[in-house]
Amino acid sequence: MSLIILLALVASSSPSYVPPYYEGQPTFAAVASLDPPDFRGEDVYRIEFNLDAKVEMPQDGFIHRSWEDFQKFDHLLTTHLMNFGLQFPSEPTTENLDAYMKRVMEHSNIVNSNVFHDFLGINWSGKDLKFMQSLAEFMKVVIPPLYRAPDFAPEPPVFTDEADCISAEETPFEVYAYLMGFRSQTSLQEFNEWFQAFLSTYPAFDGLEDDSDVQPEGVSVMIPPHFNQTFVHFLPGGYLNGQTVRISFLGKSKFNFLDETRIKEYLTMLYGDKNPKRILDIGTGPGFSAFVLAEMFPEAEIIAVDLAAPYIRMARKWQELRNITNIQFYHANAEDLSWLESESFDLINYAYVLHEIA
Repeated sequence: MSLIILLALVASSSPSYVPPYYEGQPTFAAVASLDPPDFRGEDVYRIEFNLDAKVEMPQDGFIHRSWEDFQKFDHLLTTHLMNFGLQFPSEPTTENLDAYMKRVMEHSNIVNSNVFHDFLGINWSGKDLKFMQSLAEFMKVVIPPLYRAPDFAPEPPVFTDEADCISAEETPFEVYAYLMGFRSQTSLQEFNEWFQAFLSTYPAFDGLEDDSDVQPEGVSVMIPPHFNQTFVHFLPGGYLNGQTVRISFLGKSKFNFLDETRIKEYLTMLYGDKNPKRILDIGTGPGFSAFVLAEMFPEAEIIAVDLAAPYIRMARKWQELRNITNIQFYHANAEDLSWLESESFDLINYAYVLHEIA
């Protein structure tokens, strides 16, 4: 058995790792080891730290940083006029970098600085960012002086299970990735390469090669040639790439039309006094609107379709987790619904589609 296959089997059997949010004042930091390469393919050093934190918060943690990250950190200290007597090492070894970190910890002005906190991946969650929920919030995302982003990415999550991709809270790293996507106009290719490398660590929500596992029985789906010509929202490979499913799912905290509370408010205003028995949700994606409709009209039959098979697999798994039984998710093209017993519906929703073609 090849080493690559062996490593893949080991990774697939390992539990997912979702880094916690760290908040507190560093009291100790040490470079503990040189660990295997990260998603960028770079060798990384494990920095372990202790925090003076609130009782309910983690008191210790770790972060991985590459040699290039250390060099950037030292340069930022110089830029901020805090680099005095630190003696940055000329060679990257665990011992050299640990000695450097000990010298850093001797300077309270560094220990208390944003630069050092960013380097340790602490004291930033990104939860205060609302992205597209209002114009003022969007301005904070795209105009850097209005909102300070960390100088370094927080620790990335590692997902080995599809259910964890759905149930796990958004991590600071993932918020950071979203934010950098909006701010990468002048370095879009570099960001896309970095982002694609990270997304390749996500589960792919794979199924049968012909996607018949999520299609109506006996019905094959032809993907229109225009569907994936533009990769929206910085998604490498577009919606046909199953490794984009979680990052799209996390849009629920950033885009009003994916916020189930807002969807329900709007649909209630329009159709709350109606009693539809059959509903079609076109371009359902992860299923946000389908789930809202199913809960609003529990006696209705919901047919939810999308051209992206991985997203239908995710929606079905989410449906199991939510125990909702009145939705049927299918990989299908809404331009041809002749496979249905009846093409008559009381309500048809396609808000997600309108957003993407606008």
